[in-house]
Amino acid sequence: MSTENPNPAPNNDPEPQKPKRTRGVVNKKFLQEVKDSRAVATAALDSAYAPGLAEVELDATIAPGMITLAKSIETSIGNLQGGRAGKGSATDQEAAAREALIAVIAPIQTAAKRVFKGDTEKLRDAYFIGTSLANQSLDFVLLAARAIHERLSPGENNVPPKDTLPGINAAKIQELSGAIGTYDDKNTTQEDQDGNNQMSLEQIETAVATLAGKRHDIQLAADQRWPWRAQGVRTIRKTFLLPEDQPLE
Repeated sequence: MSTENPNPAPNNDPEPQKPKRTRGVVNKKFLQEVKDSRAVATAALDSAYAPGLAEVELDATIAPGMITLAKSIETSIGNLQGGRAGKGSATDQEAAAREALIAVIAPIQTAAKRVFKGDTEKLRDAYFIGTSLANQSLDFVLLAARAIHERLSPGENNVPPKDTLPGINAAKIQELSGAIGTYDDKNTTQEDQDGNNQMSLEQIETAVATLAGKRHDIQLAADQRWPWRAQGVRTIRKTFLLPEDQPLE
């Protein structure tokens, strides 16, 4: 006879489910609206239905405008997806830029260690010695580079620099200056791209809402011309994506 419990206690701690990603869902909703709106607009332009819609005084310019808007939205979604795909590459580029800038800073930090020790060791902080720059953002590394460059550069009217470090000559300081300019440009480009992508999303959301409103206008006109209780209208109502057994809400 088996001694196993035929009704084991349920597992009260099931494996947690991974949260669903919503980004793709949003884009699917956009694309579904484009698909539905294009279908309704195409039906409104069909010679079999256009005269009936004219009877209920539907603006004949709505459907052609929807086709144009739908194409524009699809293009914008494609551009947005491309921008998102490029985000990973841009992140890799940012990491590479950060590492390249750190490579220019590192010899300067070593020279500072040689100079600032004992009573002056605290001045190492000005060169971000002890700070793991590799774990910081490109923004932070740029900030550090600018601060170091400022300490080593002459002031106005040839005022001597705050510090002079062994082996860090004018050429090395110019190398740091050039690196700051190069990687500052890369950082700004990335920020601009992020802004452009966000602007594209806002434009898409607005355009999709406009498209949905125009689709509804055509459907209401079709619902008026071919009401669901009338005979022989089921196929027409399906063409305009209308419910077959009730009026459009």
